[in-house]
Amino acid sequence: MERLKEVIYDKKIALVHYDDRREIYDPLTILDGLTGDWYQHNIITILENNCILGDHYHDYNEVFFTPTGGFYFILVDIDYPNKAKCFVLKKGSRILIPAYVAHRVICKKGSILIGFGSKKFDAKHIFKCDDGIISTFKRKSKFSF
Repeated sequence: MERLKEVIYDKKIALVHYDDRREIYDPLTILDGLTGDWYQHNIITILENNCILGDHYHDYNEVFFTPTGGFYFILVDIDYPNKAKCFVLKKGSRILIPAYVAHRVICKKGSILIGFGSKKFDAKHIFKCDDGIISTFKRKSKFSF
């Protein structure tokens, strides 16, 4: 089965209050509705506009949540390197990326991304993409902030 069909994109996750001054998110509810064990991996702050992250895949599932928005995800199932699915993460949204789905992320300066994995973080579980997947990323990377 094509893994891109297993991607989950949700909007307005963990929002508990908003008014003209702020939006408040409950960090304990970011993973609500997702099954299995999850481990916080990182909090990424973006310092450069249109920088590119990723260009890799893992042998475990990942979830990313952003309270700020500003991320363009390009996803490619490593078994179908010519097919891609793209998502714009806006503030309060999250995306579940299944294992063996390669990802490239184009980022907006000042944005924040919080990452989780279905395994504890270990750099040995990060795999570089082959040239076919990189080529697909490049075709879909016509996005900028």
